[in-house]
Amino acid sequence: KEAESIKVIYAPKGAGGLVGEALVTGKSQIANCTMAGTVRSESDYAGGLIGKAQLQDNLTVINNSVNAPIIGKKYVGGLFGYVTGNNHLALSADSESASSNTIAQLSNGHVAVRGTDCVGGLIGYLEGNFKASGLHHVSVNVTADGCNGGGVIGHLKDCNMNTKYFVLTNTVHVAGSEAIGGLVGRAENCTFTGEGKSVSFTNGIPKADTFKSSFPGIVEYDSKIHKGVNMGGIVGYATETSLHNLCCSGSVTGSSCVGGLIGYLHNRSQDNISHCVSRMECVENPYGDETGGLVGKAETGETVLQYLINYTKVRGGNHTGGVIGHLRRMGIESGITMDYAVNVGDVSGTKNVGGVIAYLDHMKDCQRGAEIRVTDCANYGTISNTDAGNIGGIMGHGNCARLTVMYCANHGKVEGGTRPSKVGGIVGRIGYDPATFYESENMELAYCCNRGTVSSGSKGSHVGGVAGYQEEGHQSDDTHWMTHDCYNTGDIPSDLNADTGGVLGCIDHYGEIVRCINIGKVSHGNGVLGTHPDSRIFYHHNLYHLEGTGKGWKSKAFSESDKKNSAKFKNFDFNSVWEIDQNDKKNGGYPCLRKCPFQSVYITKK
Repeated sequence: KEAESIKVIYAPKGAGGLVGEALVTGKSQIANCTMAGTVRSESDYAGGLIGKAQLQDNLTVINNSVNAPIIGKKYVGGLFGYVTGNNHLALSADSESASSNTIAQLSNGHVAVRGTDCVGGLIGYLEGNFKASGLHHVSVNVTADGCNGGGVIGHLKDCNMNTKYFVLTNTVHVAGSEAIGGLVGRAENCTFTGEGKSVSFTNGIPKADTFKSSFPGIVEYDSKIHKGVNMGGIVGYATETSLHNLCCSGSVTGSSCVGGLIGYLHNRSQDNISHCVSRMECVENPYGDETGGLVGKAETGETVLQYLINYTKVRGGNHTGGVIGHLRRMGIESGITMDYAVNVGDVSGTKNVGGVIAYLDHMKDCQRGAEIRVTDCANYGTISNTDAGNIGGIMGHGNCARLTVMYCANHGKVEGGTRPSKVGGIVGRIGYDPATFYESENMELAYCCNRGTVSSGSKGSHVGGVAGYQEEGHQSDDTHWMTHDCYNTGDIPSDLNADTGGVLGCIDHYGEIVRCINIGKVSHGNGVLGTHPDSRIFYHHNLYHLEGTGKGWKSKAFSESDKKNSAKFKNFDFNSVWEIDQNDKKNGGYPCLRKCPFQSVYITKK
């Protein structure tokens, strides 16, 4: 490690193993070079090959090896400190499967890339697209003591990057203070594509090891010198960026905005995340907020989030989610769609915790915007919190108007802590809480199923098998802005100050609940609806519970012998919404939903 201070190739500014600063005006190539001497810049621009490169024509880089420390301040990279020149850089190889450029740790030496800002295992700063072929290897530690540190690129701008060309070992540690990512620290206007296969639930929940990892290393921070903000397995901080077919398998630790794939995402334009997987050893943010198995915090405009899986154990503070910690809508016309997002890992946090999303809200004055839809999602992990908040198998707190949660299923335990919380098998608390006593088109919770045990250790909590607390509605709402067509089979054992509910814990002013069934055991409460705040008007129709599962307040009991008698369930649509489980395979012979894709999909957890 003493080699870091040895001035082999040294400059006050602009140091490179071959060239300090290059202006490439004709077709050029760097090939078959080995750099074994320390490269150090006392200020900016340090690279194993070139400190600063401005490309006006093509530069091909092939079969080069760097085996020495690269040290500087801003713009530090294993191959290049700084590169500009749209599509002129080519990281090439002899064939698509051949190894080419490498920065590696020698068995008898110390190799590292270290700086303060824009620090990357291969490139510190890159603007514009580049060409790639073959395999380019990184097996050294990367540290950005200030910000923007990545295992491959520190700061990437205006680029489409395919991660299959980059191979990082599981010994790689990427560390720093802010915007630290396993592959890229900061990304602006980029698209990342991996070679991972598409996520499909056709044959149930796929095994974690069927997805090839793009980053198996460690993203971390030193709490003595680093803030640990915006930390992600692929990208630490991303703006106007999309991700597709990516998987991470290492670990991420930070103190704020920590995610298995992205720490913080800020997209005003229409960008998507699809077919992405987190199968890390852990995602941890024990001292801060906004933590997610895939995304710590996302502030988005028009966005589609789909076919996502988290297998990772997630531990954080407030706003901790299995897939996304905190999801926020920007812009009144911006709609958000999330579908087919599945959490398998256990999730624990302090206040707002959710199996898929912990907390969903909107920017100021945007609550009456386009509809937000969360559909076809599932949770199989144990979800728990320790402080007063909102906790649910799919969503902790949906604090938005025009929010729809449909076709979702929870199979995991939902365990509220010893402080008062709203606790639900699907959602802890749903709907925007207005300053008045009503809110039109506030929320819709429909076609959902809970099978997990739902409980709380606090007497002051509200607990429901499907939802803990439903916010205000409006007299003018049409037939779907309400809770309807849901069922619960999970037990609710808690003995609280207020009655628990087999489907809904508490309903607020002008709220409505229609056509719901409970067959889970409610030990200290009502078969379907728990309670309501004093002096509140609410509506209820066609609610049913199995005899002996709970008290009959606002619902009708049905016997075991009537479970296959569709006539017993008044105004239920058994043609397009509900069906009788004739073969006892979907719901033990009780009525179930025709469309709720994960209601009868089970897994065996190790």
